[in-house]
Amino acid sequence: MNVKKRIVPIFVAALMVFTMMPMMAGSAYADEIYITYEGLGYKIENNGHVVFTGVEDENAERINRTTGELTIHTDYYGYWVMKIGKYAFANNLPSGINTVIIPDKVMEIEEMAFYQCSGLKSISFPRFVEKIGTYAFFSCPFLETVSFEDEGYPCYIDNDAFSGCWNLKEVTIPTRVYRINSGAFDGCDALTTVHYGGTRQQWEAIEGRGKPPIDLVEFNYPIPQEIKANGTSIKDLKSAKKAVTVKWKKQAAKLNGSHITGYQIRVATNKKFTKNKKTVTVKGYKTVSKKIKNLKSKKRYYVKIRTYKSVGGEKYYSPWSKAKSVKTR
Repeated sequence: MNVKKRIVPIFVAALMVFTMMPMMAGSAYADEIYITYEGLGYKIENNGHVVFTGVEDENAERINRTTGELTIHTDYYGYWVMKIGKYAFANNLPSGINTVIIPDKVMEIEEMAFYQCSGLKSISFPRFVEKIGTYAFFSCPFLETVSFEDEGYPCYIDNDAFSGCWNLKEVTIPTRVYRINSGAFDGCDALTTVHYGGTRQQWEAIEGRGKPPIDLVEFNYPIPQEIKANGTSIKDLKSAKKAVTVKWKKQAAKLNGSHITGYQIRVATNKKFTKNKKTVTVKGYKTVSKKIKNLKSKKRYYVKIRTYKSVGGEKYYSPWSKAKSVKTR
């Protein structure tokens, strides 16, 4: 065993704790400690929580311009990163970055955290996020997709959180969101689809006055047997330049005298379908292929498909198919 290699990091860690103890002991010395860690800024609050405060070095190693991602640390020497701080990315997203990977333990996106963040194109919230603050994503002109992990802590979206995001096209909201305050999606003129994980009754029970118009919402209903949409499966995936062509098995079976209404395809760059997610609806049961365009180049995409049936003005979906993957050119 190499004793020397083990002693050095232990000594360094002990020295850091010793030098920081006067500042961390309590408010008598300092309420907050500001640090720069691997090019990213953080604040340690006197309760031990860590708040991300911004990018200190545009060449920080956690900035990946190949994938367009900035990944925030999960913790700082055992202290969890719990918040994205006020003004952290306000007018300040490094060039070449279009999404920020928020760590799993984050519970709050503070007000104005991404205020007028012009480079941001997509954002996904992990399961512990409980609050998205006022004006948190106000006027992010190129933000296109917003999604949440399905299961997790109850969450609310505060006033004007996404207002002025005029290019926002698609939002996925789980049932754990219990309140959407006034103006949350005001000025989101391009918004055409809101995927909601529950029923119409659950949607109507969400508190606040900021819910997107109900005609944009697709509900995930438990499907009554008499109107159940039979599922399908992916037959083939073909790679193209910034695109993927999906082929599937035609679902021609009739149930109660009628065919399915169409198909819904979802693609994403991770198996959980939370990163760079895109959803496409194909009308008509006879169609068996679709080219999904405007994807990232040289990126592996996971793909799944389901059918839907429109009855009485509502859409009823089959379970998702088994996912397959392909890398774009």
